[in-house]
Amino acid sequence: MTMHHACPLFLALLLLLLPCAALADEPAPDDARAAAETWLRLIDGGEYDRCWDQASPIMKQNMPHADWRRALAEGAAQLGPLSARRLERSKLDRDPPHGPTGRYALFRFDAIYQDTTLHETLALRLEDGTWRVVAYWLE
Repeated sequence: MTMHHACPLFLALLLLLLPCAALADEPAPDDARAAAETWLRLIDGGEYDRCWDQASPIMKQNMPHADWRRALAEGAAQLGPLSARRLERSKLDRDPPHGPTGRYALFRFDAIYQDTTLHETLALRLEDGTWRVVAYWLE
């Protein structure tokens, strides 16, 4: 399963969170951005189990751990090393209409690899004072 094939597994959650992206005008807070960037560095370093451990239970319910590891490893093999990542935009929202209540932060990065640039999107939810990734996908 490639990263592009893993994306449909997050489609239901993405549809729940899209209203956040459409409605929120306030940028995500710095602590949420720091959590997102730290989590992405784990992926960049091949530490797929650590990023899984730090993810929200919401994400873990939507994709089995073995599928997660396999998708990330295959994606990394296809894309090669990351050259640069730039934050394109961030949004903050609360209580999406079809998802669990709470405070959410969405981030969209431009991720530049050897021969391609992809949009890398993360949705985080504040859980017990910690921002945790609830969804991650590449476009």
